[in-house]
Amino acid sequence: MDEHAHASIEPGEDTSCLDSAVLIRTGRVLNSTLNLPDLHDAVLRLLAEVCHAEAAVLLLVERKSQNFVMMRVLNRRTDTFTDCTERDANRLFSWVQSENPAGQPPAAPLPRRVEALLDDYVDPADRKSLWSVLNRRGRLSGAIGIVYRGDDRPERGVFLSAVSNQIATALDNALLFRAVKRRSLEARILLQSSVALSRGLELDEILNTILDKLQTVIPYDAAGIFLFRQENGELTPIIDRGFDEDKHSNLSRKSDEGLVGYAVRTGEIVLVDDVRTDPRYTNARDATRSELVIPIRAAGRLVGAFDLERDITSGFNTEALDLASAFAGSAGLAIERAQLYREALAKRRLDGELEIARSIQETFLPKANPVIPGYDIAGLNFPSEEVGGDYYDFIPIVNNQLGIAIGDVSGKGIPAALIMAAFRASLIAEIRNNYAIRTIFAKVNSLLEETSERGRFVTAMYGVLDTKNGILTFANAGHNPGLLLRGDDSIEYLAEGGLPFAIKAGVTYEERPVSIRPGDVMLWYTDGVTDAINQHDEFFEEERLIRILRDNRHLPAVEILNTINREIRAFAAPDSKMDDITMIIVRALPLTVPRPGTAPT
Repeated sequence: MDEHAHASIEPGEDTSCLDSAVLIRTGRVLNSTLNLPDLHDAVLRLLAEVCHAEAAVLLLVERKSQNFVMMRVLNRRTDTFTDCTERDANRLFSWVQSENPAGQPPAAPLPRRVEALLDDYVDPADRKSLWSVLNRRGRLSGAIGIVYRGDDRPERGVFLSAVSNQIATALDNALLFRAVKRRSLEARILLQSSVALSRGLELDEILNTILDKLQTVIPYDAAGIFLFRQENGELTPIIDRGFDEDKHSNLSRKSDEGLVGYAVRTGEIVLVDDVRTDPRYTNARDATRSELVIPIRAAGRLVGAFDLERDITSGFNTEALDLASAFAGSAGLAIERAQLYREALAKRRLDGELEIARSIQETFLPKANPVIPGYDIAGLNFPSEEVGGDYYDFIPIVNNQLGIAIGDVSGKGIPAALIMAAFRASLIAEIRNNYAIRTIFAKVNSLLEETSERGRFVTAMYGVLDTKNGILTFANAGHNPGLLLRGDDSIEYLAEGGLPFAIKAGVTYEERPVSIRPGDVMLWYTDGVTDAINQHDEFFEEERLIRILRDNRHLPAVEILNTINREIRAFAAPDSKMDDITMIIVRALPLTVPRPGTAPT
């Protein structure tokens, strides 16, 4: 604000004709800012100083909705600003409306019941007041007033009448600016809540995020999100903050108790300006004065309630109600997803999301099987209906050395596909920088542990096949043990390694070399193979897999994979939810057997 904003006009100066100094100062004050709090305080100082008043009063309502915005008093003697209650503001505005049907300044003095509103803010001794309405585009938007002592000075009324329209316009513009900023903030906050919802976080994390974001646009002193259980009629707080510890038991209540219970029972929004006057209120917090409760619906049914409480009376207006309703909708969606998960229902995903996940997965699956003299090697991946996080790869390293990898990420869809992509990228990068598999695994684990969401992990196997010397050096990170079928039909399990990736920092891994002799067949697979379930709730299991491998060991690698896949499909119940099926076969060919060239079916 400029240097004239607080300059006082001394007694004796002629303001009856509103000289240029007063008009210039008024214009500068009203055009100094669009920030509403700064502007209304500047207006109050202007009124008090120009009119030599004991106090100045500004009452402001929304022009279109007539909703209360603020009523503020400046006591010039103490240089303090005080916010009045909404009840006091409504009484003053009712008088302004009744006295000013045409928007003219009030002719009658304030009735005592209204003037008494000022007693808490200004000394009533020998007090007089003048008022003028704020009128914008034919509608009342509030009032301005001054409180003074001594002789009446006509120029005070002239000044109030002359500047009221300018003040109304400036405040209306500030309100519009505030509304635009608020809508932008609200949209951003709701978007951030939606993003949190889409990230697949735990329910508590999502609801805490919603409450955090909500507080930036609706002040509250306590909040709770309650889940309604149809089977026993109880309301259970799944998230709460700000309530008294010694009254915490009052938060769990039957649906026929308290304001929250009333909202759930009737399905109605409850807005109480003073809970002390409402017999439905159940005390769970001594400081609470006003409360807003919004029923939460999910999939068309009532599942709980969204509760906000403040330490002041009339703490929530219509605008807060509308915005809180939007956040309650986000909470309802989060609860619905959690319930679907608990009931083991398939998560619903858009076809576009599935296509994206499939595209990601396809980019890191090998395009062809490797062709290596003396070996028959093939891989296979059949994704489930919902794209999972399975991965396999053949990675050329140097002459006579081939990297072989298989992995499985917990979860499905885009999150799982992205984590598997990160695993593949970090694995390949570390393969180029290190030769020791134990070092590669330690660094990959460190990266994934730092970047993966809580609860996400990766199981994997990686090995380097020395095709010249017939040696496989491998490590297993919590994955299904690889099966090495020897020429004498004995089975060797490839399990050495360590924990899955992203579970714990600082894990060390063991690597192990194993010989691959002519006639041996090695199978690596993900748990979708052995976890297939038939109509009798029996698992496919490892024993059945080993038997099929022994019975078909003479077949080419791709035919072994196709045979196992057909056996799994025939075994599984028609309505069972199958996981991804991913397998790798490595056959060390007998010297007399030519390498087949068939392709996967």
